[in-house]
Amino acid sequence: MRERNAPAPTVEFQDKEIVLDHGGAFTLKFSIPGSRSDLRLIIDIYDLDNPVHPEGHVGWWRYDFDSFGRQAVGRVAAGQDGSLDVELGIPAADSWRNPADPRPKRWTLIAVLRSSITNAIVSLQRIPVLRSDSELIGLRAAAQGALEPRGDIISMHYILPARTRIHLVLPNLFPRDAVGKLMFDLRNILAQHRSDVTLVADNFDLALNHIIEYRDGLSSRLMAGDTLVYSFSTHDPKLAELLSFKDVYKIGYFHGVTQPRLLQVFDPELSMTCAKAIKQIPLLAEFDQLATNSQYNLKQLHAIFQKEGCKAPGEIKVIPPALTAGTDAVHALPQRAGADGRSSLLLYVGRIKSHKRIEDILHLLAEYRKLRPAARCMLVGEADNRAYRDYLRWVQHDQLQLPDESVEWTGSVSEAQLEQAYAGASAYICMSEDEGFCVPIFEAMARGVPVFAYGHPAVRETAGGAGVLFNEKTFDHLARQLDLLLTSPVLLDKVVQAQLARARALSAEMDGSGFLQMLSDKT
Repeated sequence: MRERNAPAPTVEFQDKEIVLDHGGAFTLKFSIPGSRSDLRLIIDIYDLDNPVHPEGHVGWWRYDFDSFGRQAVGRVAAGQDGSLDVELGIPAADSWRNPADPRPKRWTLIAVLRSSITNAIVSLQRIPVLRSDSELIGLRAAAQGALEPRGDIISMHYILPARTRIHLVLPNLFPRDAVGKLMFDLRNILAQHRSDVTLVADNFDLALNHIIEYRDGLSSRLMAGDTLVYSFSTHDPKLAELLSFKDVYKIGYFHGVTQPRLLQVFDPELSMTCAKAIKQIPLLAEFDQLATNSQYNLKQLHAIFQKEGCKAPGEIKVIPPALTAGTDAVHALPQRAGADGRSSLLLYVGRIKSHKRIEDILHLLAEYRKLRPAARCMLVGEADNRAYRDYLRWVQHDQLQLPDESVEWTGSVSEAQLEQAYAGASAYICMSEDEGFCVPIFEAMARGVPVFAYGHPAVRETAGGAGVLFNEKTFDHLARQLDLLLTSPVLLDKVVQAQLARARALSAEMDGSGFLQMLSDKT
């Protein structure tokens, strides 16, 4: 039997979900290598669709941890009035029920180990609570796209050794995020290679908890000879612990970290998180192999390693942060240019964050509408920062007086809806001032959508001499240049053809062979 690493204190659900029609039963398993006296167990219930305190918080129950053995069997009980209660075999030492008495349609059950001394979270897991099997099927179906193997991107350049066990590890894993999508696609390629591969994360969509393992407890699941592939893009309080794991091969992939100064005004907490992440970058030198997504980030890594006196683990490979079907992924779509007087649609895809400078897209639209009054823009992506979204609302309505119908905020969309957005776009606009690669620029080029972008070094690298780039944001001048592009068929065709050539060159590197080579080079 292969040696295992010593486990850290954890609480784990033995179940992947709770269905009330089946009795609402669940089982908790505890792994406590040391003393129990400084730990306590908290059970929380939240609204699955609005898991925030207080409006989505149903209640909590605290238990004396010494009362349990290595596991506890519990039950979520539903009252006739629609309320929920928790039974864990012993009375709760303390509890709280939200006086507002929220009645969600579905719930999240959370088990937390906290320190009795500091109240710090030691271990945490969540599972969904549904009323019926049909609700469970609906929950799983909503995320089914991330689970389906993509046979179009399987690579056979490298065959991995037999009995290879691979753990893809990252703090946050969401299928429509660029980092998450890369890990899901890599998981599917490795599964097609018949590899034993597991996705591991701290935070993820509970609809996917049947294929994603919680990072708490990873040390107890690791065996000597296993391989970790770790994605770094934000501060990770568990990074040092991961590096301490013995007898496992560790591959790190660096996506880049947003510059804190670009987030300070609207998201100071995230700014501080990014500042802490930058301080962690020297730890990446401790991996057995290291890769990054662009030459731009490669230079950043080398500069930080040199400054901190770190030695890189051999050659740092540059592997694009996307997986495609090779050059077959490049398929130009018919464009709605402005040459015939029709409405021009300007498209942006990505996070609605302050470093993306969404307000600059609105300023460009306002100037462009002076030339093409029917022009509008579509902004695809989640706006999860209320302060920045309120500012953008003020820019749109009060500063620029852009009518509602001229700006479409779609939020998160499906793959099919994203494809429709690219198909309807006259141009892809990027005003971002911090990038590591910028996958949407590649996606736009591959679909024949002309790219009009601020020339951040990583954007210039991804565009590779294609697209239309600029280094100064003089919006009236840019609007005239955009109009020239979209009303000149010869110029537009030249730009699109150059982009397609660049997209083909990039997509040839996106078949997964770079990751498979790193895994096969394991020594």
